[in-house]
Amino acid sequence: MDPFVPKFDIMKATNLGKELNKSQKINVESPRFIKTLERALTLLFTEADVAQCGYLSYQQFYDAFKLLPTYDLDENDIRVLLALADENNTGSITWAEFIPVGIEAIKTFLARNKMLAKLPAVAKEINKETLKFVFDTEIQQIALILERRFKAFDTQPESKEHTGKINFDQMREVLHNTSYLNIKEINLLLRAYVMKFGYDEIEYGNFASDLYDVRFDLARSRIMDINIKKFRANFFETSGFEVDEHGWMPVEHIRQIISDSKDLTLTPCEINLILGLANHNEEGRIEVAHFQ
Repeated sequence: MDPFVPKFDIMKATNLGKELNKSQKINVESPRFIKTLERALTLLFTEADVAQCGYLSYQQFYDAFKLLPTYDLDENDIRVLLALADENNTGSITWAEFIPVGIEAIKTFLARNKMLAKLPAVAKEINKETLKFVFDTEIQQIALILERRFKAFDTQPESKEHTGKINFDQMREVLHNTSYLNIKEINLLLRAYVMKFGYDEIEYGNFASDLYDVRFDLARSRIMDINIKKFRANFFETSGFEVDEHGWMPVEHIRQIISDSKDLTLTPCEINLILGLANHNEEGRIEVAHFQ
């Protein structure tokens, strides 16, 4: 019997089988479940943090989740957790700060699994080719622009030739200085590159395919499908940005809040489309109530 599900009094049970099945249903919002998961993640990261510095490398973070039992995380879930984790200035993940994010993400994964279990087989998987059709033109344009920036770092002074490789700092600089990607896409791209190529020679020739894989991973996680159903009424008011007395916010703040949200996986292009449909005033502000 799972330790985080409610127990029942066997002496008072009139239908033992029914009560046993009911007791095995996970209540992800229960304090007991959340506390148990918090302890599990703390133990997991403490053991992974062999240097006891409070930080984990991308590989340590990824490998740690491979050892997490009970919660039914698959490979895609672990990659999405990599995308959701913030990092410090040295490129490491401060695991204590990630725990609340991890708890919410795992709660979402379990809710998704419950939802998918009720669907027919044909509706459980996102069609990869269909998603490619949707994003292909945009991704090809992004790749064309960013590969020029990669090559600016990868040009031999005399021969003007390219090796097709740049280092982590160069890749990080390019990705963090573009408006074409959201932070979750950037995180997952960088972390996947490091685990595949290391820090010194990251191959950028297949960037379009790599970005498509990242978008597929995020879409397949369905974290937005689940979270949008429980979208908080005060989502913007609790973001750290100020909403004026009339309920308006600057466009750039709205864009950043949506892009950085751990609950959403909208691309910059999709965010711009949504903002274009919102109510604007002459001061470049958007009415927050439009999103509620």
